[in-house]
Amino acid sequence: PVSVSLGLRYGMPGSETDPELADYEQRKAAFDERLKAVLGEERIAEQQAAEEARQAAERAQEQARSEQEAREMMGELAAVAGVDEATANQFFDRIKEMQTTLDTRLKALEESLTGTPEERRKQMEAAVKAELEQVAVEIMGEKGREFIQKIEEKQQGGR
Repeated sequence: PVSVSLGLRYGMPGSETDPELADYEQRKAAFDERLKAVLGEERIAEQQAAEEARQAAERAQEQARSEQEAREMMGELAAVAGVDEATANQFFDRIKEMQTTLDTRLKALEESLTGTPEERRKQMEAAVKAELEQVAVEIMGEKGREFIQKIEEKQQGGR
């Protein structure tokens, strides 16, 4: 049986002492060496690559699920605003294309804001709304403003 503290075993910060950590690291290194000797380095590398691929696939699947949920929500809100689903999807795709640029601009804006945290939060919300509204109006016409208003109402209801 391994006598490692629960804090160390479960990665709780500050729970390990130097002797415990050194002992744990030494036993882990010995175990890894025995594992390599039994299975071979190539097999260990294959297992690590397979695990990394599995984790990447899980992340991609979760991202796809999250995107699908966002598209469905956009479709519902678009219908309430009188915008067809195809146009809502076009808006979603455009925002997704612009995400890196938007993130950069909004981060720069956030760093330049002054005032209380509440004032800065409100300024950021207004800036995000303005950016989204600009794209929505470009794609949907004046219905874009109502669409963004519906998104804002949905977010405020979700808080």
